Amino acid sequence: MTMDLPNLARRIAYRLGYPLARAWWWARRPAAEGVAVAVLAENKVLVVRQSFRAGLGLVGGGRAPGEDPRLAAARELAEEVELVVAAEQLRPAGRIGLVHEHRSLQVDLFELALPSRPVVTPDGAEVIAAAWMSPDHLLGRADLHPVLTSWLQARGR
Repeated sequence: MTMDLPNLARRIAYRLGYPLARAWWWARRPAAEGVAVAVLAENKVLVVRQSFRAGLGLVGGGRAPGEDPRLAAARELAEEVELVVAAEQLRPAGRIGLVHEHRSLQVDLFELALPSRPVVTPDGAEVIAAAWMSPDHLLGRADLHPVLTSWLQARGR
């Protein structure tokens, strides 16, 4: 088995940098904008596990100032799980405002409905696992990122 050194280095950087970022967020209380995508297929939703944070979440991340939210969401899908889609395929599903880890977040949420579950490949650095799970089995779990919980609640689950 060969070791993927670039991803290993990136994973270490995430693991070391994340606690430092959280300390900075605690001290500064910054605002941030992001995107998240609920990919749905065969009555399942795609959830991911990040290398630096416990729990399950949706594919997503930060967006640069001025970056179109839909383009950012499509970019995150390609970067995190190698799922390449046209931005126009993403359906807006609302905007979530929350405070998480001492940051005020505004997250543009999108949904992508597919007829079947595509093969997804975690990037191995930021995202280390991906799974298709029933939304009904997710609600009530204590290990969900608040954006995933908000999406589930908005769907009436």
